[in-house]
Amino acid sequence: MIYIRSDCRALQWLLDTKDSSGRLARWAISLSAFNIVDI
Repeated sequence: MIYIRSDCRALQWLLDTKDSSGRLARWAISLSAFNIVDI
């Protein structure tokens, strides 16, 4: 589990967007392996 304490709107957008391709899609796939919690 990863705890994030910041303004992570960009990270939330990356994980929520359905229209990602290329580099952004690869980042979203890589990050989806972790349980990220915004505190």
